[in-house]
Amino acid sequence: MIIKLIYCEDKQALTFPNGIKVTPYLIDFTKGFYYLIEDSKSKIIYAPCEYPHVLPDPSIKDVDTLIVHNLFWENTKISPRKRAPTDEDTFEQMLGHASSFGAKKIILTHIEESFGLNHDELNNKMKEYYPNHNVVAGYDGLVLNF
Repeated sequence: MIIKLIYCEDKQALTFPNGIKVTPYLIDFTKGFYYLIEDSKSKIIYAPCEYPHVLPDPSIKDVDTLIVHNLFWENTKISPRKRAPTDEDTFEQMLGHASSFGAKKIILTHIEESFGLNHDELNNKMKEYYPNHNVVAGYDGLVLNF
């Protein structure tokens, strides 16, 4: 067998032989999932594009890293958009979710230059306007180690 499909059920953990456990959490609004990936030492939340209107599960605390797709900023000094689409959460709302998870670090993915900033400029703007949050822009080839 080359590919084995595993259908996710809400909060049904999958444990792999290396000890890593992946638990999907349903996002009612989109019927997609965000995932808690953990081992005995680390916790990572991966929230892909099905992220809008996520309700963080209150049982998930002390997350090391939240990986989330790039969102729209309410801060127009970062993003020239006049307002975010109604079907997307904003960057600022995501910071609240990160706080609910107790996330120590946030990595943004799906970075585009649609707001006119390159990778380094975006990282600098996030440090300037959100100094109390450990947020960085991800990049192709980024490796997270457990």
